[in-house]
Amino acid sequence: EFATASLPEQPGNHRRIKQINRQGPRPLGQLTPRPLHIQDAVRHFRQGAALLDLRPKADFKAKHIPGSVHLGADNQLSNRVGFVLPPDVPIILMLNEVSDYPAVVYSLARVGYDQVVGYFADTLKAWEALGLPTTAGDVRDIEPDELQNLLNQTPDQRPLLIDVRESWEFAQGHVPGARHIALGEFARRVTELDPRQPIALICASGGRSQSAAALLGQQGFETVYNVVGGTFNWMQHGLPLEQAGEKA
Repeated sequence: EFATASLPEQPGNHRRIKQINRQGPRPLGQLTPRPLHIQDAVRHFRQGAALLDLRPKADFKAKHIPGSVHLGADNQLSNRVGFVLPPDVPIILMLNEVSDYPAVVYSLARVGYDQVVGYFADTLKAWEALGLPTTAGDVRDIEPDELQNLLNQTPDQRPLLIDVRESWEFAQGHVPGARHIALGEFARRVTELDPRQPIALICASGGRSQSAAALLGQQGFETVYNVVGGTFNWMQHGLPLEQAGEKA
């Protein structure tokens, strides 16, 4: 009973992982990077494929294809992808280096994402030359002091602050006025939010909130903030917390 009490929310691909573990995974075979040029990529997009942009964040912010999801190609990729993409979706990768392809495919496959159809092989300049859209900007990283200033604005300008930690973490202390939606249930509850309203996201240290921010970015939310360093950084700045049941 102790071991199973207060378990964290499960990511969206958890059931798929258990099913794969029971049945055995699909063999990946030899991994050969498969280039997809624009016409092929568009065909996959029309059939429901997702574009996972793994370039450096600065490049993504400068220009990216609308609807793409940005995650870092690092050792946290396996942990984060389950919160931003459904487990059965075909995936096209946008890579910084083609040599990253095998490592990324393995990172995705080990958590049940085994439908990588290839990588985007053309430039965004070529994409635009065909009259296809790009966009710029991204989630804005902010410090706790900036968040406090935003929360002190008038109600029509104030962002909705969402804490994506687990319920027990939220109960121990959170930024006054924060709304709680655990990351594990964030994807299915995103429809509760207004894409036109500014959203600020916070967790313990900034990692989980970054995953939630990537999901909002894909869904077309206009203004999204990620609190750098999370609640721990908020406390380090000497800013107050409230506990569950208290009023701000």
